[in-house]
Amino acid sequence: MDSALHHTFFSRHRRPFFLKGDSLNWNKGVGMLLAFAGIIVLLSKDIGLPSNENLFGDLLAILAAVLWATTTIYIKRRLVGRVSHYHTLFYQMIFSIPVFFIASALFRETPVYHVNALILFSLMFQGIIIAFVSYLLWFFLVHSYPASLLSSFTFLTPLFATIAGIIFLNEQLTVKVVVALIFVSLGIYIVNRQ
Repeated sequence: MDSALHHTFFSRHRRPFFLKGDSLNWNKGVGMLLAFAGIIVLLSKDIGLPSNENLFGDLLAILAAVLWATTTIYIKRRLVGRVSHYHTLFYQMIFSIPVFFIASALFRETPVYHVNALILFSLMFQGIIIAFVSYLLWFFLVHSYPASLLSSFTFLTPLFATIAGIIFLNEQLTVKVVVALIFVSLGIYIVNRQ
């Protein structure tokens, strides 16, 4: 490729779509594809013709990803520099609590009639570790680093879930898990390489 054409192509395609100063380049693109390939390897045993329930679940997962990305872009564009990561977390929690209660009533979630140690532990784990500590850390990182560099780390979520199953539920460590971990780790490295 001619060097002038090469320069023009990459200059034109490095403009950010949503966030100034946070454009997609070759490293980020290749790294994201590698990490995504790792997730495909991890979940490859479940690939096949989906049922209607599978499709609905897949659509919900895609919707969740789009909403997560939209939230991150909104925070980067509108909140960083105006409020702290503490405010970002608490505003989101305050407005989400009534939504969750309404959704629970609409979808007729099974009410809890008997409280035991497992239920209390699960509630504390979700409330303290997931809803407070992990989200506070995530919002701190979103306020501090480019979104395109952070987004590659979200590929670790299904891997950590699988590894937790191996540690706590005695599930089998397979070659797929190791290969997926290598692909995702390599992808994250490439995305964040300077």
